[in-house]
Amino acid sequence: DVEYNAAGKVINASVLWLLDETGRRIKIKDDGSWGGEFSPDKRFISYIRGNNVFIASVDGKSEINLGRADWPITWSPDGKTVLYSITEDDGHNITGAELWSVNIDGTEKQQLTGITDLIEYEPHWSPTGNKIAYTDLATGNIYIADLSLTGGSRGLKR
Repeated sequence: DVEYNAAGKVINASVLWLLDETGRRIKIKDDGSWGGEFSPDKRFISYIRGNNVFIASVDGKSEINLGRADWPITWSPDGKTVLYSITEDDGHNITGAELWSVNIDGTEKQQLTGITDLIEYEPHWSPTGNKIAYTDLATGNIYIADLSLTGGSRGLKR
């Protein structure tokens, strides 16, 4: 979002706002953060600052830096895990990407893909949380993958 002063001049081009039940805007971040996404229970928000993903309580009392990530960040249906991609580029185009997941407390960060012939991007959870859909950025093809939870590790099977 963009914030203006009384004269109409842009004073901040990266502001996260929260709307209360009356529709009143409340500024929650004005530090270059962008792309806010609420957890399913609306108690937390994920956002990007710089090249990192953060999870914060909506009251602003806690914030956890989960490390490097690219937008979009999607919440698991139970709100315990986020899913995102990490991209590589040549300065002009995205040349590679892999899918990652991490618990919102920063534990169990895991790379989910390692498919060299795909640029895995824009991941989304199924409503039940047992599958994810993602796009191959190079071709536009959409893939649906089962997310197995065997032995405490996650892995994608196409």
